[in-house]
Amino acid sequence: MRLRKLVLSAGLAVTLVASAIPALGANLAPQGSIGKTTYDSSTGEAEPVAVTPGWVTDKGASWDGTVEKTDDTDTTKVAKTTYTYTVVEGTPSSMDLLVREGIDKTYTYGERALVNKLNVTSQTVYNLDKYKVSDTLVDKETSDGNGETSSTLVFKDKDTQDTFIKNIGGEGATAGVLTIESTTNGYTVTGTITSKETEATEATLPDGYGYVIATTKGDNNDFKAYTYDDGSALLNEVALEEGKIGDDAAVYAKLTTLGVTYVIGGKTSSVANGLLFDTDSTADQAAGKVTFDEGYTATIAKGDALDKTKFEGLSEDAKSAGAFSIAVTLTSTGANRTETESALTFKIARPIDVAEGVTWYILAAHTDGTFEIIPATEAGGYITFSTSKFSTFELVYTAAAAAEDPTEEQQQEEQQPGEQQPDDSQDPATPEINKGRSDKSPTVVKSGDNSMMPIVVVSLLLALCAGSVAVYKEKKTL
Repeated sequence: MRLRKLVLSAGLAVTLVASAIPALGANLAPQGSIGKTTYDSSTGEAEPVAVTPGWVTDKGASWDGTVEKTDDTDTTKVAKTTYTYTVVEGTPSSMDLLVREGIDKTYTYGERALVNKLNVTSQTVYNLDKYKVSDTLVDKETSDGNGETSSTLVFKDKDTQDTFIKNIGGEGATAGVLTIESTTNGYTVTGTITSKETEATEATLPDGYGYVIATTKGDNNDFKAYTYDDGSALLNEVALEEGKIGDDAAVYAKLTTLGVTYVIGGKTSSVANGLLFDTDSTADQAAGKVTFDEGYTATIAKGDALDKTKFEGLSEDAKSAGAFSIAVTLTSTGANRTETESALTFKIARPIDVAEGVTWYILAAHTDGTFEIIPATEAGGYITFSTSKFSTFELVYTAAAAAEDPTEEQQQEEQQPGEQQPDDSQDPATPEINKGRSDKSPTVVKSGDNSMMPIVVVSLLLALCAGSVAVYKEKKTL
């Protein structure tokens, strides 16, 4: 009897432990998502738009600073208002940006602009087309000419006409020729009345437009722009767009906030077919010298593209990022060397226009007629490789291979002899741990994972206590 109750206690312990452990695989689904950036063709044509420093639309096209709005709710009195915007520029901050935290100090900053406010002038033209007027305003004017008598409809007097013009166009409005006609329903007026030009000050930019600060690219290919002001000490990076000023390629920042200084900085960065190298100079260079402790001096220069068919095993998908040559001399004597006793290491600044996650290689066409594919590594913004032979090289890269789900046939081939695959169908409670996973090995619970240990211990203790109580009660009944 005592043994039977101990067995029941053990069964209870197992049941409690099993119920306390959540189904494996419940948290294996990937969380979050990967976003994609796509080019929106509606924002402009493939070629850069022409940019004049000054006003632009939100699509990047040049703008003359005027906006026209038409009110045609009354077709007999159509009002067309023209707003003309002009900027009131202030004096940009002269603060030394390189002492500011958060600014990229590798750029050279020059172009600055600050817009304090906007002056807006507006004027409305009213086009009257058979606009109905009261008969109390109209009179007939009779004239004799060449022996004939004619009559013309006019305003009763000048004060009546001036009042009519003021009521339509406001104080100070003027009118062109106003023609009065008689209809079966009364009288109408046709002509134009122009309001007086008014001025106002705006503190915000008109919707859909921006004011541009631009700089030509020159020798630079990498740019940044910031806004900042001395009062708040805030520094914010702003987006840049590309365009043309005349025939020159340019970049520009579109002002969206008034009263702060905008600044554009530029530099030359490493790009495909425009590589920069870590040389003896303080900044990366497209060509230059590298001095080695081993007693060699290497001279790097732009080279000609290599014949990719000469490199056995090179992927057909390999893309070039630029060719270069390396000539080596003895630092002490200047004697040329096509080969060194030990390999020398070189660093190429990573091209900023090549996507992340690629695999880098160096192609080498040696002077002895041999061709070599040299592996390269990427770290800290540089691509590093080593070689002891010197001639012409080319940096190439291949995209990272996408992981594929193994087929059933591949899984069977990879199964070890004598190893029996688990059959989840035998136990309907068995969780589908590997469903939808790309890895081949089954998911296991690591022995070092103690997240379930407290629950297991408590469950075992409860079960043992239940068994002890049962034994104690049996003793009392004996």
